Amino acid sequence: MEKKKFYSFEEINHELEILKIQKQLSYHKLMKSIDDTKETIFPTDDGEHKFLGLSVKSLSSIIGTTQKITSGPVGTIAKLAIPFLINWWINRKKKSGN
Repeated sequence: MEKKKFYSFEEINHELEILKIQKQLSYHKLMKSIDDTKETIFPTDDGEHKFLGLSVKSLSSIIGTTQKITSGPVGTIAKLAIPFLINWWINRKKKSGN
């Protein structure tokens, strides 16, 4: 950044106004870019955001159902069994590779 010499307070205030407007412009460009990226990743159809073709309402209902299932006895068993099965699968692959 170049050094500027100011000869009056008016010049300083003018430069500060320019910097303030540039900062606001940069901020608005950033926000527009974020919105455009969001729209690209989550396109809207009739104002409703979608992810992988599913609406937000559908996703939240799927998540809610999954949470209900995993909070019961089946979920408890699955939480215990899945790590055991993954560990068994990894060790089985290692033993058969030797």
